[in-house]
Amino acid sequence: MFIKPFVLLAGSLSIFAYPNPGFAAKRSDTQSCSAFMANPSSTYSCENSTTVTSNSCCFERAGLMLHTQFWDYDPDKLSSAKKRDLGYSPVHRNKKRSGAPSSSYPINKSFTIHGLWSDYCATSSGKSAGYPASCDADLAVPDSVNLSDLIANQFNKPDLYQLMKTYWVNTESSNVAGDSDEELWAHEYNKHGTCMNTVRPECFTGVYKQYDAAVEFWQKVTKVWDGLNTYEFLESASIVPTTDNTYELVDIKSALQEAFGKDVYVSCKDGALNEIWYYYHVKGSILTGDYKPVDKIGSDRCPDEVYYIPK
Repeated sequence: MFIKPFVLLAGSLSIFAYPNPGFAAKRSDTQSCSAFMANPSSTYSCENSTTVTSNSCCFERAGLMLHTQFWDYDPDKLSSAKKRDLGYSPVHRNKKRSGAPSSSYPINKSFTIHGLWSDYCATSSGKSAGYPASCDADLAVPDSVNLSDLIANQFNKPDLYQLMKTYWVNTESSNVAGDSDEELWAHEYNKHGTCMNTVRPECFTGVYKQYDAAVEFWQKVTKVWDGLNTYEFLESASIVPTTDNTYELVDIKSALQEAFGKDVYVSCKDGALNEIWYYYHVKGSILTGDYKPVDKIGSDRCPDEVYYIPK
């Protein structure tokens, strides 16, 4: 399943070339946060010492951001791997793979998108303080809206729609009632995007077009994903999908931390790698601000020896 050939630029993690984000049919734009960003007293979310009561379009109050990705492996291959008497010790990877990674990334070499979430800032003990959910029914995208037509035609973003169809896939792990990918997209915006105070309609200038906020949210989620090529992060440490061996969790985490710069949350299902969470603080708007990687909170949900099963 391809949208077009991918080109991996030297020194870049990008695997998708985005078109110009502006287009003639769009009647509004996100409010500028340049003055807020330039103010020396402005901070990243979750790093302020006082309550922020102004600039709500440039400061996310529930500002511990999580970008999450799925590895939707083939469960039949996991069952086969577990049934076999493999007779091996977990592979310990501590050296970089020689040679450059592949220059193209088909779906079987791509972690897919789960979403972008805003959590309340961690407590003083470093634990999760929870997250807001489904905050504004008036902003929600109802099931009756045809998202293919909305994104590709009404908002003139066919490339965004095709990327979402390819890489934002509704899996069993999504925990969404419906089966379609579009239901996952709507669910993620309705549950998380409507709770982001910097993504509200009042944070747009000009004539607001219905569902501007939703489409810009989906665009931002894909852009964050585009900069986090989890498959390549692991491949660079010689950690690739296989049914022939397991990997040490510590090595998976080390490869991800080396690429991201901070500790990353790793989740498993039935002992197999199935989801990654990257954490950020943001300075400015969720849509246009600066994302700073931070360490994950909480404990990983994986055994010490992890299956990384092919799709």
